[in-house]
Amino acid sequence: MNIQLLVSTAMMFTLVGCGGGGGGGGDIGTSPVAPAPVAPTPSAEVIQTRDLIAPEGTDYDPIAMSTLTVDISATTTERAYLTVYEAYTEAENGDLVPHYNSKIASTALNEGKAEIALALCEVEMRYLAEIWFYDGSLPQQVVLNSADGQWVIN
Repeated sequence: MNIQLLVSTAMMFTLVGCGGGGGGGGDIGTSPVAPAPVAPTPSAEVIQTRDLIAPEGTDYDPIAMSTLTVDISATTTERAYLTVYEAYTEAENGDLVPHYNSKIASTALNEGKAEIALALCEVEMRYLAEIWFYDGSLPQQVVLNSADGQWVIN
């Protein structure tokens, strides 16, 4: 019985010493008091969206219309197909590999000519245009910089 009493007493003092978590080091039984909230002072003038004025000519449309013109008729009038990709990678050997799921436009060339309108984001990007020939040869590839806005492939 005395051993049980001794063990119970030792456990009680051990548990009291733990303190119950928290940041430690503080007084037991006191908690920090949050300062009273301060009411915001009303502004003399409330600005609403309709009161804002943008400079003349400001355009918030992030889409820019661009045109890609292809005219390879001086080289060939064979059947060909034009595809434009938004994403591509450069292989270690320097070949450009399009991400086929990023195709943004495509059209057939008629007698070596085509014109395609592109709605592109105004953020400066680079696009890959490929002209495929039906004879199985490798495509002609051209990198387009969106900052140029209009492109001609000859």
